[in-house]
Amino acid sequence: MASLRAFGVWGLWIVFGAAFLAGCGGAEKKPEVSPKDKEQAQGHFEMGVALINGGRGEEALGELEEAVEINPYDPEIHNAMGLVYFHKERFAKAEEAYKKAIELDPENTADTMHNLGTLYLYLGRYDEAINQFQNALADDTYRNRANTINALGWAYYKKQSYVEAEQAFKDVIDRDARYYIAYDNLAKVYIATNRIDDAITQLEFVLRFAPEYPEANLDLGICYLKKGEKDRAREHFLKVVQIDPLGKLGSQAQDYLNLIE
Repeated sequence: MASLRAFGVWGLWIVFGAAFLAGCGGAEKKPEVSPKDKEQAQGHFEMGVALINGGRGEEALGELEEAVEINPYDPEIHNAMGLVYFHKERFAKAEEAYKKAIELDPENTADTMHNLGTLYLYLGRYDEAINQFQNALADDTYRNRANTINALGWAYYKKQSYVEAEQAFKDVIDRDARYYIAYDNLAKVYIATNRIDDAITQLEFVLRFAPEYPEANLDLGICYLKKGEKDRAREHFLKVVQIDPLGKLGSQAQDYLNLIE
């Protein structure tokens, strides 16, 4: 199952729309669904949401399948199904569900566009991801802007479009000065463009208020290693191993420690 931890490194978040929190909304579609059926679908939907929040994806999918069978015209149900399919790594089904949600209510599905863009980003389909993120941001009422701009920046970064990536991450920071993942992502741009001192400035700043953030510690260690400051690099690599001893980041940090030794 895909893990949100991997997304946390990039600052990408899967989101539910406002209707997800308030109940099934969605545009009215034909043929009409009776109030009784809508209420029944709502019950399955809400149970599905609760199961998603509880990490019980298989059971959540069952509830959502019941909901969509009763009311196939609510985009929020399809969006939720896309979330479950994504985490189950059933990516084609996730894409299909997100696209159906957008088709049902194209004017009010910016959150789903973000989710579809995140799916494309995860799959390495960067141009398609950028298109979906831009579509979401075109909605002036969209509230998840910082997360989506950060995701947009990461898509540009993966394309090695560093000017666009830098601007996106700076935009995120301007919107939310405590969005620490954007600082680390901006530092990655600086590392990629050999602006090591600028990267260090960003990373030292974020570690002031998020000292246990392993990705920033790893990147700062890399920066110091590039500058030949092995003792300072070692300090941060050891910190990563301490924070994430069994994870991917801890393994990478250990590789650097072995290199230093």
